[in-house]
Amino acid sequence: MIYIKISFMKILITSATPFEVAPLRQHLNEKFWPHSESLFQKEELEVSLLVTGIGMTLTALNLGSLFAKQRFDLAINAGIAGAYPASGLAIGEVVQVTSERFADLGVEEADGRFVDVHELGLVDANASPFTNGELVNPTMGFDFLPKSKWLDRQQSTRFSA
Repeated sequence: MIYIKISFMKILITSATPFEVAPLRQHLNEKFWPHSESLFQKEELEVSLLVTGIGMTLTALNLGSLFAKQRFDLAINAGIAGAYPASGLAIGEVVQVTSERFADLGVEEADGRFVDVHELGLVDANASPFTNGELVNPTMGFDFLPKSKWLDRQQSTRFSA
């Protein structure tokens, strides 16, 4: 008996909340064969959806648990990713993150100003993996996507060309 190994491209799409991937889930249910509520297949393409929960801790916990059990060819984080109304981003717009700041890791001062862990002196802004308080994306291999730097709650969105 001869066995043929079928090679699938495995894609993981994550979001913090189910609302952020609801339209995608509907599309996958209509156009792909659903193996389960979160696993879909079409020919040699396998798409898994994972709702991680809101915030770094839940995302890290759920992704770490999944990556310990499964390998993926591509992982995409879909959702608002901290894009606030003043960011200039429209629903459905796709960007490639070139750098990120921990904009929710710090303290809010009495005057309402947010001070991050670098400004507080709790974490060196240039200690690995940071560069001037930012996590810089070293891959940035998708030249067809617009580049987007971190989105700041206090200021306008900072974009690089």
